[in-house]
Amino acid sequence: MRASPAVMAVTLTTLSGLFGRFALTLVADTHEPRRLFMLSVASQAAALTAVLALGTPMSLMLACCVYGSSAGNLVVLPTLIVQREYERGDFAIVIGMLTAVMSIASGGGPGAIGFLHGISSSYFGPLAFCILLNCLACACMFVRPQTGRPRLSKF
Repeated sequence: MRASPAVMAVTLTTLSGLFGRFALTLVADTHEPRRLFMLSVASQAAALTAVLALGTPMSLMLACCVYGSSAGNLVVLPTLIVQREYERGDFAIVIGMLTAVMSIASGGGPGAIGFLHGISSSYFGPLAFCILLNCLACACMFVRPQTGRPRLSKF
């Protein structure tokens, strides 16, 4: 019994995600989480670009490995950033807002991709949109609190 290419791609993405999580544990304490986040998001944008540009089965499998290795880390890294940049008392508030935004994006993302696919009748538009969002997420990491750690409880 032979595995289909889609099964292989999902398996590689999953195994790469597991590997990526283990790799993150080795460097999370010694590297800035913002830089790790930017590296993860940039690698995802590069993987999606490779899918669009190359389109061969081997490049697709390699892109799945690259994308998967950072996908799980995008759940952990924002929490590390918040932990280091906000006061202890504000952690729950900021994480609550972060979780709400991530839930909306996770819930609405597949529908948005499907909508873009329906409009364009191809995957170029949705994948290009995802690349754009990854680039925006990477750019957002350059924005930092202006003076020290912000206090939300003052508002």
